[in-house]
Parts: sequence; C-alpha cells; structure tokens
Amino acid sequence: MQDPGSWILSLSDPLCIDASLSGGKAATLCRLLQERMPVPEAFVVTGEAFLAHFSDPTPGHRPQRPELTKHLQSALQEICADLLNDPDDTGTNIYLAVRSSALDEDGAAHSFAGQHATYYYVSADNIAKAVVDCWMSLWSDSAIAYRRGLESDSEDFGMAVIVQKMIQAERSGVCFTVDPTGANPDEALIEASWGLGAALVDGRVSPDRYWLDSAGEILEQKIARKRLKVSEDLKDPSEQRLESVPRNKQTQPSLDHSEACRIAELSRSIAASRGVPQDVEWAIDADNVYILQSRPITSINMTPPRVEGRWVLFKPTAENFTEPFTPMTVDLFRRVVPPFGCFIQGRFYVNADLLEALIPYRLDEESLSDLLLMRGPP
Repeated sequence: MQDPGSWILSLSDPLCIDASLSGGKAATLCRLLQERMPVPEAFVVTGEAFLAHFSDPTPGHRPQRPELTKHLQSALQEICADLLNDPDDTGTNIYLAVRSSALDEDGAAHSFAGQHATYYYVSADNIAKAVVDCWMSLWSDSAIAYRRGLESDSEDFGMAVIVQKMIQAERSGVCFTVDPTGANPDEALIEASWGLGAALVDGRVSPDRYWLDSAGEILEQKIARKRLKVSEDLKDPSEQRLESVPRNKQTQPSLDHSEACRIAELSRSIAASRGVPQDVEWAIDADNVYILQSRPITSINMTPPRVEGRWVLFKPTAENFTEPFTPMTVDLFRRVVPPFGCFIQGRFYVNADLLEALIPYRLDEESLSDLLLMRGPP
C-alpha cells in the first residue's frame, strides 16, 4: 500500500504539478497558482490514494465501491476544518466543491470535459461520499465510451480529487481565448450567466455572449434571456438547486465592460503561458474573479462551411454524442429524420426559418430557440 502521507497535498504544493500524481485538472490549477492566478484554496486527494483503494483498476471493468480507510477519512476531516473555517465569522454558510481530476484528462489531445463528476455544496458530513463518487465516475458510461473512442490508450488510468472551497458565484461562465468556431480566430468569446456554472455547462441556460478583440475591447455582445440559474446561496443544500431568475434580471447583461475585459485578460495570459488556445472556466463572487479550470481547446474548426438561413444546434444529440457523426452515420440518419433539419459537419441542426413559418405565433429568437430545443412546455 502506498504511503498515506502522500495521499493528500495542498494544491499549492509543487508536487501537484505532476499530473500522474494529481491529475490533469489539479496540475493545471497548481501551475496557475504558481503564476499568481486567482484560484480558490484547495487540497488534492492524489492518485496514490485512489490506487490504495482499488487493486489493478482497468478502464473496461467497473469495480465494487470501496470503503475509505480510517486514515483517509481522518485526513479529509482535517482539510474540511481548514477550508470551512470562516476567519471573519460572518455567519455565511461555507461549502466545498469536490472535483474529479483524472490522471489522463485535460491534455492537448483530449479533455474529458463533462465526463467525470463534480459536486457542489459539499459539507464535512458528506465529503467522504463525494470523494468516492468522483473515483467511481471514472467508470461512468460516458467516460467509458469516451475512452473507447480515443485512438491511443493512456498508461495513466486513475483519479485524483480536488477538494476546494466552493465559490458561491453570483455569475459564472467560460472564456474561449479564440473563437472555437474558427470564424474569428483573433477574437475571444466569453459565455456568461447568473449563478453557478453547472446550468450553462449542461445546456439548461442560454448564456450571454461577448466577443472581444485582441486589445480587450468588446466588439459584439448578445444578451440572452437567462430564465434559470443554479443557486449560489442555498440555505439548505438538499433543496432544489435550479431556480428561476427574477424577471427583471433575465435580460440584464451578466457582465459589464470591465469584468469582460478582466476575464479575457486573465484567460489570454493563461493561453500565452501554455502556447495553445484555452477554454477557461471562471466565476465571480463579490466582484472578485476566480479561475476554476483551464484546458486546451481540443478542436477548432478554421474553415466553417457557409450555410444559408438560420440553423439551431439540436442539443439533445450534441449532448449524447461527444463527437460529430461519421459520414456513414450521417447518411443513415438522413434517411429517417424529418425534413426540418440537416447535418452540418456531423452535427444535426434544426431549420429555424422553416419551423418559424409553421408556428402560428410571433416569437423572438430566444423563444424560438427554446421551442426548437424543447425547453419547457410549448
């Protein structure tokens, strides 16, 4: 069994730079801390702790759920006491975010974005369960399918876990340091919404979008109707976390000019130090910008096709198939799907112009998109 002394490290420990010990996500955050980026305080349950609880883990075989050793349980309670301590004693409830950090994720070739577990509103009472749940997400159906589709098998199969002070984000989102469509490679794209970022990542919220030039000035912005958010200040973590945004805030911009410029500046600094474009997760709490994650943008389409009309990505298929359909699959589906959409570069898009003509109501673009994506009652 590995030395229990190496099972938990502070994220600021230089040893966390080693992704084979701390996982790709934690290694990146450690490096960002060394570059003085605003990363929340955290500890890492290393890959050695994982290996001590699983004998000979393999990608294709889902093992039994382990029980944590008493040593690890005790160590987790110690870091909870450290992270959950409120030196100002403001009475604010403080929680943890527990994030998977697979040993082979967030590389230049593949990211595993969304394949492994993240948990919010974690307290000292359920920290042990959250850590094991992150370990077990290594064998989630989506993670197994993603690994099966990779051309090369990584020798580093295992899971570290980040235990981090949860940022109770009033606003959150992502910043692509280059436009991921390839249409405007000199522009950064920020997507932003109210509350925690989970609703944006899984497609339940249409975000505000800001395009910024190389000087950091906003060239264009599109403000969406943000009807829902994942609450940043639940009094009871067991309650429903998805809540309605007050009507007067739904169409308000989630970022002002200075905030968008600050996010783009931080993100571009990260990309410059990495030498490759980055997909950066950020959050704002009490006007402070925090960096939660950064990974290379693994695919940028530099030659997008010219398509006439208005087309909306059909998210139910995009969320269930992590890669574009192959030409053969496209050919098969083309024979059975109704004629209200088409495949563009392996993704299915709905013809907004056609369906708008068939609907006997006048809808704005946001409402039409919600209807096409089957969000809420028609």
